[in-house]
Amino acid sequence: MSGTTYYVDCLRGSDRASGTDSGAAWRTLTKASRAYEPGDRLLLRRGRTCTGVLAPTGSGTAAEPISVDAYGKGAKPHIEGGGARAAVFLLNVEGWELRNLDISNTGALTTTDRRAGLLVRLTDHGVGSHYVVDGVDVHDVNGPDFKDPDPSGGILFSVTGSAVPTRFDGVRIEDSTVRHTDRTGIGTSSSWGRRAEHPNGPGTSWEAITGLRIRRNKVYDVGGDGIVVQTAKGALVEHNYVNGFNMRSSGYNAGTWAWNSDGVLCQYNEVTHGHGTLDSMAYDIDGGNNRNVYQYN
Repeated sequence: MSGTTYYVDCLRGSDRASGTDSGAAWRTLTKASRAYEPGDRLLLRRGRTCTGVLAPTGSGTAAEPISVDAYGKGAKPHIEGGGARAAVFLLNVEGWELRNLDISNTGALTTTDRRAGLLVRLTDHGVGSHYVVDGVDVHDVNGPDFKDPDPSGGILFSVTGSAVPTRFDGVRIEDSTVRHTDRTGIGTSSSWGRRAEHPNGPGTSWEAITGLRIRRNKVYDVGGDGIVVQTAKGALVEHNYVNGFNMRSSGYNAGTWAWNSDGVLCQYNEVTHGHGTLDSMAYDIDGGNNRNVYQYN
Protein backbone atom coordinates (compact mmCIF):
# COMPACT_ATOMS: atom_id res chain seq x y z
CA MET A 1 0.00 0.00 0.00
CA SER A 2 1.25 3.47 -0.84
CA GLY A 3 1.02 6.43 1.47
CA THR A 4 2.89 8.06 4.32
CA THR A 5 2.62 7.33 8.05
CA TYR A 6 2.39 10.33 10.37
CA TYR A 7 2.76 10.30 14.18
CA VAL A 8 1.28 12.42 16.98
CA ASP A 9 2.56 12.49 20.56
CA CYS A 10 0.55 15.10 22.45
CA LEU A 11 2.97 15.10 25.38
CA ARG A 12 6.45 15.00 23.89
CA GLY A 13 5.96 15.75 20.19
CA SER A 14 6.71 18.98 18.36
CA ASP A 15 4.77 20.66 15.59
CA ARG A 16 8.11 21.71 14.12
CA ALA A 17 9.03 18.05 13.60
CA SER A 18 8.46 16.18 10.36
CA GLY A 19 5.77 13.95 11.85
CA THR A 20 6.88 11.06 9.68
CA ASP A 21 8.76 9.13 12.37
CA SER A 22 7.76 8.10 15.89
CA GLY A 23 10.83 9.96 17.13
CA ALA A 24 9.75 13.11 15.27
CA ALA A 25 6.04 13.14 16.10
CA TRP A 26 3.78 16.17 15.94
CA ARG A 27 2.37 17.50 19.20
CA THR A 28 -1.11 18.89 18.48
CA LEU A 29 -4.34 17.90 16.78
CA THR A 30 -4.24 21.23 14.97
CA LYS A 31 -1.07 20.16 13.20
CA ALA A 32 -2.55 16.74 12.48
CA SER A 33 -5.71 18.27 10.97
CA ARG A 34 -4.19 18.50 7.51
CA ALA A 35 -4.96 17.08 4.08
CA TYR A 36 -4.12 13.40 3.61
CA GLU A 37 -3.74 11.22 0.54
CA PRO A 38 -4.98 7.68 -0.20
CA GLY A 39 -3.03 5.13 1.82
CA ASP A 40 -1.82 7.63 4.45
CA ARG A 41 -1.88 6.66 8.14
CA LEU A 42 -2.16 8.96 11.15
CA LEU A 43 -1.06 7.28 14.39
CA LEU A 44 -1.64 8.75 17.86
CA ARG A 45 0.56 7.65 20.72
CA ARG A 46 -1.12 5.47 23.33
CA GLY A 47 -1.30 6.74 26.89
CA ARG A 48 -1.60 10.38 25.78
CA THR A 49 -4.44 12.90 26.03
CA CYS A 50 -4.87 15.34 23.15
CA THR A 51 -7.06 18.38 23.71
CA GLY A 52 -8.87 19.97 20.81
CA VAL A 53 -10.44 18.78 17.56
CA LEU A 54 -9.10 16.30 15.04
CA ALA A 55 -10.55 17.48 11.72
CA PRO A 56 -8.43 16.07 8.88
CA THR A 57 -9.28 16.47 5.20
CA GLY A 58 -8.61 14.52 2.04
CA SER A 59 -10.16 11.28 0.82
CA GLY A 60 -8.99 7.72 0.39
CA THR A 61 -10.56 4.75 -1.31
CA ALA A 62 -11.70 1.30 -0.26
CA ALA A 63 -8.48 -0.12 -1.69
CA GLU A 64 -6.29 2.62 -0.20
CA PRO A 65 -8.12 4.13 2.77
CA ILE A 66 -6.78 6.86 5.00
CA SER A 67 -6.54 5.45 8.51
CA VAL A 68 -6.31 6.81 12.04
CA ASP A 69 -5.01 4.41 14.66
CA ALA A 70 -2.84 4.10 17.78
CA TYR A 71 0.85 3.25 18.27
CA GLY A 72 2.98 2.41 21.25
CA LYS A 73 1.88 0.75 24.49
CA GLY A 74 -0.79 1.59 27.03
CA ALA A 75 -4.31 2.95 26.94
CA LYS A 76 -5.94 4.11 23.75
CA PRO A 77 -5.02 7.69 22.85
CA HIS A 78 -7.60 10.06 24.32
CA ILE A 79 -9.05 13.00 22.36
CA GLU A 80 -10.98 15.56 24.44
CA GLY A 81 -12.98 18.02 22.35
CA GLY A 82 -13.65 20.53 25.10
CA GLY A 83 -17.20 21.31 23.99
CA ALA A 84 -16.56 21.64 20.22
CA ARG A 85 -19.07 20.49 17.62
CA ALA A 86 -17.19 17.20 17.56
CA ALA A 87 -13.93 15.94 19.01
CA VAL A 88 -13.27 14.02 15.78
CA PHE A 89 -14.92 15.64 12.77
CA LEU A 90 -14.81 14.31 9.20
CA LEU A 91 -16.51 16.64 6.72
CA ASN A 92 -17.11 15.82 3.05
CA VAL A 93 -14.43 13.14 2.92
CA GLU A 94 -14.54 9.42 2.15
CA GLY A 95 -12.36 6.36 2.35
CA TRP A 96 -11.53 6.71 6.08
CA GLU A 97 -10.93 4.06 8.75
CA LEU A 98 -10.70 4.97 12.46
CA ARG A 99 -9.55 2.47 15.07
CA ASN A 100 -8.48 2.28 18.72
CA LEU A 101 -9.35 5.81 19.82
CA ASP A 102 -10.78 7.07 23.12
CA ILE A 103 -12.96 10.17 22.57
CA SER A 104 -14.77 12.56 24.88
CA ASN A 105 -16.27 16.01 24.37
CA THR A 106 -17.27 17.81 27.56
CA GLY A 107 -17.86 21.55 27.72
CA ALA A 108 -19.95 24.03 29.62
CA LEU A 109 -23.57 22.99 29.98
CA THR A 110 -25.57 24.04 26.93
CA THR A 111 -29.06 23.76 25.50
CA THR A 112 -28.11 25.15 22.08
CA ASP A 113 -24.66 23.97 20.95
CA ARG A 114 -24.76 20.54 19.34
CA ARG A 115 -21.90 18.23 20.32
CA ALA A 116 -20.64 14.83 19.28
CA GLY A 117 -17.76 12.53 20.02
CA LEU A 118 -17.23 11.33 16.44
CA LEU A 119 -19.15 13.10 13.68
CA VAL A 120 -18.92 12.14 10.01
CA ARG A 121 -20.90 14.60 7.90
CA LEU A 122 -21.60 14.92 4.19
CA THR A 123 -23.07 18.23 2.99
CA ASP A 124 -24.08 18.56 -0.66
CA HIS A 125 -21.39 16.01 -1.48
CA GLY A 126 -23.04 13.28 -3.53
CA VAL A 127 -22.21 9.68 -2.59
CA GLY A 128 -19.49 9.19 0.03
CA SER A 129 -18.05 5.67 0.19
CA HIS A 130 -16.14 3.48 2.63
CA TYR A 131 -16.08 4.38 6.31
CA VAL A 132 -14.93 2.13 9.16
CA VAL A 133 -15.19 2.82 12.90
CA ASP A 134 -13.64 -0.06 14.82
CA GLY A 135 -12.66 -0.26 18.50
CA VAL A 136 -13.48 3.39 19.18
CA ASP A 137 -14.65 4.34 22.69
CA VAL A 138 -16.77 7.50 23.04
CA HIS A 139 -17.83 8.81 26.43
CA ASP A 140 -18.89 11.92 28.32
CA VAL A 141 -20.45 14.06 25.60
CA ASN A 142 -22.78 16.60 27.21
CA GLY A 143 -24.65 17.84 24.16
CA PRO A 144 -28.19 19.24 24.21
CA ASP A 145 -31.38 17.30 23.49
CA PHE A 146 -31.27 17.75 19.69
CA LYS A 147 -32.23 14.81 17.52
CA ASP A 148 -32.98 15.86 13.93
CA PRO A 149 -31.54 17.27 11.89
CA ASP A 150 -27.87 17.08 12.77
CA PRO A 151 -28.10 15.64 16.30
CA SER A 152 -25.84 15.50 19.32
CA GLY A 153 -24.44 12.17 20.40
CA GLY A 154 -21.62 9.66 20.46
CA ILE A 155 -20.95 8.18 17.00
CA LEU A 156 -22.94 9.96 14.29
CA PHE A 157 -23.13 9.79 10.50
CA SER A 158 -25.07 12.82 9.29
CA VAL A 159 -26.15 14.04 5.86
CA THR A 160 -27.03 17.73 5.59
CA GLY A 161 -27.62 20.24 2.80
CA SER A 162 -30.28 20.64 0.14
CA ALA A 163 -28.49 21.40 -3.14
CA VAL A 164 -26.95 18.02 -4.09
CA PRO A 165 -28.60 14.65 -3.31
CA THR A 166 -26.21 13.07 -0.83
CA ARG A 167 -25.81 9.77 0.98
CA PHE A 168 -23.30 7.37 2.52
CA ASP A 169 -22.39 4.02 0.97
CA GLY A 170 -20.43 1.46 2.99
CA VAL A 171 -20.39 2.36 6.70
CA ARG A 172 -19.15 -0.11 9.33
CA ILE A 173 -19.41 0.70 13.03
CA GLU A 174 -18.05 -2.28 14.96
CA ASP A 175 -16.70 -3.34 18.35
CA SER A 176 -16.98 0.17 19.76
CA THR A 177 -18.47 1.59 22.96
CA VAL A 178 -20.53 4.67 23.73
CA ARG A 179 -21.04 5.67 27.35
CA HIS A 180 -22.78 8.65 29.00
CA THR A 181 -23.53 10.74 25.93
CA ASP A 182 -26.30 13.15 25.05
CA ARG A 183 -28.30 12.74 23.03
CA THR A 184 -27.92 9.73 20.70
CA GLY A 185 -25.62 6.77 21.22
CA ILE A 186 -24.99 5.58 17.65
CA GLY A 187 -27.05 7.05 14.85
CA THR A 188 -27.54 8.13 11.26
CA SER A 189 -29.56 11.08 10.00
CA SER A 190 -30.26 12.69 6.64
CA SER A 191 -31.73 15.84 5.11
CA TRP A 192 -32.76 13.75 2.08
CA GLY A 193 -35.71 11.73 3.39
CA ARG A 194 -38.76 12.56 1.33
CA ARG A 195 -40.75 9.81 -0.41
CA ALA A 196 -44.29 8.46 -0.50
CA GLU A 197 -43.80 6.63 2.80
CA HIS A 198 -42.63 9.88 4.42
CA PRO A 199 -44.19 12.69 2.33
CA ASN A 200 -43.35 15.37 4.86
CA GLY A 201 -39.73 14.28 5.12
CA PRO A 202 -36.83 16.62 4.51
CA GLY A 203 -35.39 17.32 1.08
CA THR A 204 -36.89 16.53 -2.30
CA SER A 205 -35.94 12.85 -2.63
CA TRP A 206 -35.06 9.75 -0.60
CA GLU A 207 -31.32 9.17 -0.64
CA ALA A 208 -30.85 6.08 1.52
CA ILE A 209 -27.61 5.01 3.16
CA THR A 210 -26.46 1.68 1.74
CA GLY A 211 -24.00 -0.85 3.10
CA LEU A 212 -24.58 0.17 6.74
CA ARG A 213 -23.34 -2.38 9.31
CA ILE A 214 -23.61 -1.74 13.06
CA ARG A 215 -22.20 -4.76 14.88
CA ARG A 216 -20.94 -5.83 18.31
CA ASN A 217 -21.10 -2.39 19.90
CA LYS A 218 -21.98 -1.52 23.50
CA VAL A 219 -24.00 1.55 24.41
CA TYR A 220 -24.51 2.67 28.01
CA ASP A 221 -26.36 5.57 29.67
CA VAL A 222 -27.38 7.70 26.70
CA GLY A 223 -29.74 10.65 26.98
CA GLY A 224 -31.93 9.60 24.05
CA ASP A 225 -31.85 6.83 21.45
CA GLY A 226 -29.46 3.95 21.90
CA ILE A 227 -28.96 2.95 18.25
CA VAL A 228 -31.09 4.62 15.58
CA VAL A 229 -30.96 3.96 11.83
CA GLN A 230 -32.57 6.63 9.67
CA THR A 231 -32.93 6.83 5.89
CA ALA A 232 -31.20 3.55 5.10
CA LYS A 233 -31.65 0.55 2.82
CA GLY A 234 -30.48 -2.95 3.67
CA ALA A 235 -28.83 -2.04 6.98
CA LEU A 236 -27.66 -4.77 9.38
CA VAL A 237 -27.77 -4.16 13.15
CA GLU A 238 -26.60 -7.18 15.11
CA HIS A 239 -24.93 -8.39 18.31
CA ASN A 240 -25.16 -4.98 19.98
CA TYR A 241 -25.84 -4.29 23.67
CA VAL A 242 -27.73 -1.21 24.89
CA ASN A 243 -28.01 -0.63 28.63
CA GLY A 244 -29.69 2.64 29.66
CA PHE A 245 -31.44 4.77 27.04
CA ASN A 246 -33.81 7.76 27.11
CA MET A 247 -32.09 8.68 30.35
CA ARG A 248 -32.22 12.49 30.05
CA SER A 249 -34.37 13.36 27.03
CA SER A 250 -37.79 14.99 26.83
CA GLY A 251 -38.37 13.55 23.35
CA TYR A 252 -39.29 10.26 21.73
CA ASN A 253 -36.62 7.58 22.02
CA ALA A 254 -36.15 3.84 21.82
CA GLY A 255 -33.34 1.40 22.41
CA THR A 256 -32.71 0.17 18.86
CA TRP A 257 -34.90 1.18 15.96
CA ALA A 258 -35.19 2.41 12.37
CA TRP A 259 -37.03 5.30 10.71
CA ASN A 260 -37.85 5.85 7.04
CA SER A 261 -35.77 2.82 6.09
CA ASP A 262 -36.21 -0.35 4.05
CA GLY A 263 -34.93 -3.88 4.55
CA VAL A 264 -33.27 -3.30 7.92
CA LEU A 265 -32.32 -6.53 9.71
CA CYS A 266 -32.01 -6.17 13.49
CA GLN A 267 -30.93 -9.39 15.19
CA TYR A 268 -29.07 -10.86 18.16
CA ASN A 269 -29.18 -7.59 20.11
CA GLU A 270 -29.89 -7.01 23.79
CA VAL A 271 -31.57 -3.86 25.13
CA THR A 272 -32.30 -3.05 28.75
CA HIS A 273 -33.04 -0.20 31.20
CA GLY A 274 -35.09 2.25 29.16
CA HIS A 275 -36.59 5.30 30.84
CA GLY A 276 -39.25 7.89 30.07
CA THR A 277 -42.84 7.88 28.87
CA LEU A 278 -42.50 8.80 25.17
CA ASP A 279 -41.89 5.58 23.23
CA SER A 280 -39.12 4.21 25.50
CA MET A 281 -39.51 0.63 24.27
CA ALA A 282 -36.52 -1.57 23.54
CA TYR A 283 -37.30 -2.05 19.81
CA ASP A 284 -39.55 -0.01 17.56
CA ILE A 285 -40.82 -0.39 14.00
CA ASP A 286 -41.76 3.23 13.38
CA GLY A 287 -42.96 5.29 10.45
CA GLY A 288 -41.87 5.19 6.83
CA ASN A 289 -40.42 1.67 6.95
CA ASN A 290 -40.75 -1.31 4.60
CA ARG A 291 -39.77 -4.95 5.13
CA ASN A 292 -37.80 -4.42 8.34
CA VAL A 293 -37.13 -7.54 10.42
CA TYR A 294 -36.46 -7.92 14.15
CA GLN A 295 -35.43 -11.44 15.12
CA TYR A 296 -33.53 -13.28 17.85
CA ASN A 297 -33.22 -10.18 20.05
